[in-house]
Amino acid sequence: MSRKAKPITQAYREILDSQEVRLELVTGDGEVRKIEIRSQNKLSYGVAAAVIINALKGDIASVKELTDRVQGKAEQSVNLSGAVATHVWNDNAEDPEDFLSRALSEKQ
Repeated sequence: MSRKAKPITQAYREILDSQEVRLELVTGDGEVRKIEIRSQNKLSYGVAAAVIINALKGDIASVKELTDRVQGKAEQSVNLSGAVATHVWNDNAEDPEDFLSRALSEKQ
């Protein structure tokens, strides 16, 4: 069963799968600006090319994005510290409530 795409994700997909996008922006003072973006391929190719070009220029964020997309994100280690108390009960063990009462009183 696939999950339904979030609205913003669906919008990104639709735009990136397009070859042409036309925008009309109206500024606060009423000025209208028109923007047209055209590509021979899907716009996603242009975005990918821009990331590669920026990476080649030394933009570290683009290098990281490109590497993560091609090789997958690097594994990160997590260090945890602290005490963990464990106790296994069976039919012959003490009652869990008695154990907790004793353990809490020993802490104080």
